[in-house]
Amino acid sequence: MDLKDNMDRIKEIMSRLEDAIIPRPEIIGALYSGSIGRGDYDEHSDIDLYTVVKDEDYDKIFPQMPAWMAEVGEIKYRINRSHCNSWVFFIDDDWAKVDVAVYKRSELKPKFEYRGIKIVKDHEGLLAEVQKLSIDLPSDIPKNHFHGWLNECRDGQIYTARHCARGWIMSAVGEAAYEGEQLFYLLLKLRGIPEQYGFRDAENILSDKEFQMLLATRPKEATILAVREGMKAVWKLLKHVETEYERVVGEPVGIKCDDEELLAVAEKIYESIEGQ
Repeated sequence: MDLKDNMDRIKEIMSRLEDAIIPRPEIIGALYSGSIGRGDYDEHSDIDLYTVVKDEDYDKIFPQMPAWMAEVGEIKYRINRSHCNSWVFFIDDDWAKVDVAVYKRSELKPKFEYRGIKIVKDHEGLLAEVQKLSIDLPSDIPKNHFHGWLNECRDGQIYTARHCARGWIMSAVGEAAYEGEQLFYLLLKLRGIPEQYGFRDAENILSDKEFQMLLATRPKEATILAVREGMKAVWKLLKHVETEYERVVGEPVGIKCDDEELLAVAEKIYESIEGQ
């Protein structure tokens, strides 16, 4: 399939969904989220369909979704994700992926991800109202949330160094990458960007300089030297996030820590490993 064929394939599946599932009277609302909802989907996109049902109908309708989906295409593989109200289906010979969520009417609450949706059925105007309220949501930057993660990244400097000293290199590699990721999400919050866009769009969300800073937090190999360099990058990104916080919020971060002494202790641990 070329690009045009793949795009046509996505539209074909959407048409089938809109013929087989969305018109059912049990479905009182339906929307596309993800890249289709935002209008920036491409030939690699999957299809994210959210359906809304009456609360009292949920227990009856959720188990029926595979039978309904069988009318859309041949189900090659399916995953019951009842813990988050959804099914994952791979259909037809090309294993096209369709995520179908089933939500109760009472679960419709404004949230950032509803800013970019494509509504295809809206009984009583519920989804339109939720979308409007989602667009009007204020960007929430809770100080305690930022303090929590900025403190965790300070703790991580010594914590990760001591893991290296104990020979727990894979744990230290994971810690460096994890802390870089959490700092990335703090930048998203400062910019009012929903977290679900995450790493998939990091290159477009961050400046070139910021992207390189984030990339540097991920150790290139499982060695103490690579971890040490990764944690230095974590620290650099941490200070950048703090600067951005102060710029956006208009007040100091206000964390009381002797950063020079903290880093010196971490360095001594790495140096002791080298001397062994």
